[in-house]
Amino acid sequence: MMSGSNNFFGSFCDKAMFFSLCSMICVLPVSIAVLDSFAGLAIFFYLLKKINRMIVQWPLRPKGLKYVGTLIHILNGFSPRLAILNRPLQILALAFFISVVFSQYPQLSLYAYLGKYLKYIFLYFCCVEVLVNEKKAQIFLIFFSLP
Repeated sequence: MMSGSNNFFGSFCDKAMFFSLCSMICVLPVSIAVLDSFAGLAIFFYLLKKINRMIVQWPLRPKGLKYVGTLIHILNGFSPRLAILNRPLQILALAFFISVVFSQYPQLSLYAYLGKYLKYIFLYFCCVEVLVNEKKAQIFLIFFSLP
């Protein structure tokens, strides 16, 4: 039930994420700032794709949802692809969050949690979203073996 423009936009976001991930690998030995820029670009296109998916599916939601039902529908729109590491990463994120809450320096710990850990979680979700076929995985591995 997805429209043609949504497929085009999703394909564009996938290509942009794939380009950003491959570019991250190429600039890995050169510059941390450029690496973080490409990481931010990949995450940006990942979120754009998920927001677009949620907007397209919004008219298809069940009518008469209360606040909790609407929130669940929105969270389902942002949900990542199913992968084997999703549940262990959720448990690890919970453990890190608990360590932030009980930290001696909660502000610094929260900054590190949000700035570092969640960035890598989103990059993992970008990889899961983009590397869905063998051809893209092989190209990604070629870029990975170049530097």
